[in-house]
Amino acid sequence: MAIWRKNRILYDDITINRTDGLTTSIDVDLKLYKEEDMISKNVKYNDENGDEQTYEDWDYEKCQVISNRKFNYVIPFEERTMLEKGTEHPHNQTEEIKYQERFTSWVEGYRATEEYIAGMRDLTNKVL
Repeated sequence: MAIWRKNRILYDDITINRTDGLTTSIDVDLKLYKEEDMISKNVKYNDENGDEQTYEDWDYEKCQVISNRKFNYVIPFEERTMLEKGTEHPHNQTEEIKYQERFTSWVEGYRATEEYIAGMRDLTNKVL
């Protein structure tokens, strides 16, 4: 999830942690990039009909991170789930929607933390 501000790109690089298949926490690594140094790539995926689609995105793995801030967000017990994002076709649409609702709630949760707010403030104000 990238945010563009002036000539900088701020990216939430996240890892969802599980214990015995149950989501427990999210490692968040807020990364700052210089927009002019970004490298793009074509990304391919299969849509809901199984048809291949392509779009252009930043290749974060090949771009230089200027600075970063890391923290861990503990997923509230009532929002934990065994569901996983579907990667095979056909998708189970009901489970996909449930997972996406939980994922959206987790993102809203970690973005409301003091660690996220302070990290974004620090990276936004960093002199490039």
